[in-house]
Amino acid sequence: MAAGDSRWSLDATTLLPKLRERAEHAVRCGALEPIATACEVVPESGIEFQVRQATNLVRKQTIVRQRPPNFDPFLPYESDLYVGDAGPAHAVLFNKFNVLDDHLLIVTREFEHQDRPLNAGDFAALATCWEALDGLAFYNCGVISGASQRHKHLQLVPGLGPGTKRAPIEDVLDMDTGRAEGFAFQHAVAGLSVADVSAIDAGREMAAVYDSLMAATLATGGAYNLLATKDWMMVVPRAEEHSGRTSINALGFAGSLFVRDVSELEEIRRRGPLETLADVTRAGALPRR
Repeated sequence: MAAGDSRWSLDATTLLPKLRERAEHAVRCGALEPIATACEVVPESGIEFQVRQATNLVRKQTIVRQRPPNFDPFLPYESDLYVGDAGPAHAVLFNKFNVLDDHLLIVTREFEHQDRPLNAGDFAALATCWEALDGLAFYNCGVISGASQRHKHLQLVPGLGPGTKRAPIEDVLDMDTGRAEGFAFQHAVAGLSVADVSAIDAGREMAAVYDSLMAATLATGGAYNLLATKDWMMVVPRAEEHSGRTSINALGFAGSLFVRDVSELEEIRRRGPLETLADVTRAGALPRR
């Protein structure tokens, strides 16, 4: 955002109206470049995996190729993508190249690297958005995790379904064991209870749970993916970015995969989503607690 442009704070009463107003503006002025996809459900082990195949990536590829090396789309960011501020240190933006509607980025206003640990301030900014949007948050730490930008940002999307589920994996999460049934690779899950507390208090609670999951998975200092809703959080350590030609980010572990063409889709159909996910994680499941 250029110096002198208007800023405003988001809260439980202003976020949804501002989101609708700013979405209409971003579409009207052409700031959003949605990626059209066709979605196929590939069920496995009680999870209805969603596999979205891009139907046209030419526009995104053209724009990205024209950017200079080390380009930071968030400093400055496009003012037409600005939704509002979530606390003093974070701006909320629309994802320019969105696959899902209302895909928000919660970005540090000053540069921090995407491989830096999350902290209570980052989570408080997320909780500010959760006051009005009960969606699925995720974080890709480092290039190996599927991060496409080096400037620190959490992401928030509406619930993926099916139905009212925030993620297809919700039915297989076991808070007693801290595991997702069928995930035969390192990961850890813990419950959250942040629905009726202030954003600051929620940020502190989420940071404490995050620290415990990072320690449990030995993910500290390495690449990992994080998923979170108001009710649970998951951390998955990463070893590779790709399974074959398919890049995997945090949404893959939520049960939503993105492929560029039919050959990648066919490979996932053949091998199954769980084996695809296992390819990019650290070998060996954690023992049950």
